[in-house]
Amino acid sequence: MFAKFFTFFVFMVFSVSSIGAEIKMVDSQGGRISKHVMSLSGEIEEGDAEDFVAFLFNQPKDRLPIRTLMIGKSPGGNLDVAMDIGRVVRDLNIRVLVYDDCYSACAIIALSAVSRMYVGDIGLHRPYYNRDFYSDLSTKDARKWYSEMEGKVKFYLRDNGVSENVISKMFSVSSTDMLTFSPGEAERYLGTYHPYFEELAISNCSKRTKNPDPYIGVDSECLERFIMERQMNSFMEMYEMYWG
Repeated sequence: MFAKFFTFFVFMVFSVSSIGAEIKMVDSQGGRISKHVMSLSGEIEEGDAEDFVAFLFNQPKDRLPIRTLMIGKSPGGNLDVAMDIGRVVRDLNIRVLVYDDCYSACAIIALSAVSRMYVGDIGLHRPYYNRDFYSDLSTKDARKWYSEMEGKVKFYLRDNGVSENVISKMFSVSSTDMLTFSPGEAERYLGTYHPYFEELAISNCSKRTKNPDPYIGVDSECLERFIMERQMNSFMEMYEMYWG
């Protein structure tokens, strides 16, 4: 459904100007749903998480809550920033549509979403520190620092429903190489719904329907209502937490 939905969009000028990732609102030739769509592309750098949250919550009321994040071409970037953005995407139940190649830290954002679709490739490799910092470490300190980062990243991925098999393969790939998943492979191995969210949707929507969702089989209209309700609730909770 997202792939068809994507083809109707053109990008508008509403954007955050920064050295790092480009964050925009997306608009179409018409239609209610387009008012609730953001896009993110480019390299992810320091300050992008703050820009992302500020941009999201400063949209006009008729554009809120944000329902879909379209992720464009990105080589990756700062891992910690990507995880911060990913937590916001997950906690707000924002759907993700990867519509171009999304590598490294970008993939971390995509895999944080409770619902994700793939038109572009997803690329993963083991995380790494800044080369200048890491090259000056002793062997003992390098092992200590890397072990800390490895544990943090693995915990994050597990918490977002990424399988142990994928995590293991990711950490076997050098930071100078890439484990790439085509859209079809991403659906199969990375999944389209976070397991807990999929089970919650199944619990709320009947599978006896003439119009089933192609991925989890529940009634598609019920699923759409369910996701929109959860998005509104989570948006209001986060808004009250930070600005209430």
